[in-house]
Amino acid sequence: MGKVLLSTGAYAKTPYYLEGLGVRVYSAEELCYVLKEDAFFLDRSIVDRKLIRWIEEELMLPKLAAALYPLLQKKTDPGTFAGIILQYVHLYENDVIKKTEAVYREGAGLSPFEKQKNRVDHLLTDGRYRTAVREYDKLLKELPEEEKLLSTAIYHNKGVAFSRLFWYEKAAEMFEEAYRRNGEEEELTAFLTAKRMQLPEKEYVAFVTGSPDYYEASMQLEQRLEKAAEDWQQSEEKRNTEELLFKRQTEEASYYYSEMAKNIESLQEEYRAHVAL
Repeated sequence: MGKVLLSTGAYAKTPYYLEGLGVRVYSAEELCYVLKEDAFFLDRSIVDRKLIRWIEEELMLPKLAAALYPLLQKKTDPGTFAGIILQYVHLYENDVIKKTEAVYREGAGLSPFEKQKNRVDHLLTDGRYRTAVREYDKLLKELPEEEKLLSTAIYHNKGVAFSRLFWYEKAAEMFEEAYRRNGEEEELTAFLTAKRMQLPEKEYVAFVTGSPDYYEASMQLEQRLEKAAEDWQQSEEKRNTEELLFKRQTEEASYYYSEMAKNIESLQEEYRAHVAL
């Protein structure tokens, strides 16, 4: 059975209008939803006397208003202000509220385009790769030409998203574009890594030996990969994998298949989530 939600305060006769978003809210729950979902776009303008008065008079929440009024004099950051409202209404769990407060603090002083990128970066971090790619594309179309640094970072992150989806050819294109824009070694390394994953070994060798810059960078990449392989040999993941393989060959084979079933189910759920985006 689903969780029963009890409303906090009254339902406003007159809505509060969040001008920056073009949104009207009528209840404490609606306000909290906007404060959380649109945290990437909101700023210190939410620390507003009119909003507190609306909470006090329309929502009939004088205790919450009393906790908010002193913040007007303290130049409180919007994360703290929003956090107090979210904690009072308790529509979300504490970990969600803390993450929301962090979003406000991360966005302090950022341009609207930087805030939009932060929002999409969180999609990438959460594993919503397809959605992140689509949103990065939208942002690139809106971005002014002078935002060179930001566009480079977006192309890089698109490459990361494509890599996570195992679309290495597209990932290589994105990293190459980022490298073309800033010429940094890390972008070249990312580009060559994607090409290495995309191409058969003979084709990759022919590709990197055709350019002195690529060849030198590829040698550094191979050193990194060798180090990664050494780290894997010492890792807990390798020991767990070997343990499972050993149990498959013994009387504990049922444990192996049980653990593999769990891993496969987890991968299937992740795949379904990606496809649904």
